[in-house]
Amino acid sequence: MVLKGWAVVDLPFPISTMYGVVTFSTIAATVMGSFSDGTLQQWQNEDLTWATSSSGSSIPGQIAWAMQSPTTASKDASGRFYLRRTVVLGQQDPNAPSTMTIRTRNGGVVFATQNLPMPNSGDIQVQAAAGSTGRRFDAIISGLGRITIDSIEFQIEPRPSGVMAGAIS
Repeated sequence: MVLKGWAVVDLPFPISTMYGVVTFSTIAATVMGSFSDGTLQQWQNEDLTWATSSSGSSIPGQIAWAMQSPTTASKDASGRFYLRRTVVLGQQDPNAPSTMTIRTRNGGVVFATQNLPMPNSGDIQVQAAAGSTGRRFDAIISGLGRITIDSIEFQIEPRPSGVMAGAIS
């Protein structure tokens, strides 16, 4: 098993136990015991109806998710960038359309928030305009629904440091 990344999950029901199963021939699966109604919920392993028993619901629970991208910064402390846009590539479930919001940050401060229209299904490539100059950038990406994010790209250009000076006439 290879760990690709960590994620924080806010489940729609309280849990009392959790058990992970990993074998060489199957996809990893996690089973959670609900705290209050005595049910078991399967997490991962392509289970589309994983939250049907929370609070007596018969409708699968929507998956609300959020993540913070790695920071993009110059190796030089005085280096500056112009961030043109943030691009997210991935796939979404063809049976359940999703939503996505990208909050782009410059030096830890949110300066642009965009709710992005998502394609109906399949591969996605969404872009959030930025248009800011700074030393470091990252993004908080959130949404609702089943989605796989393959990559996050910051389209940046280096900017000269210092002040441009010329002859005074």
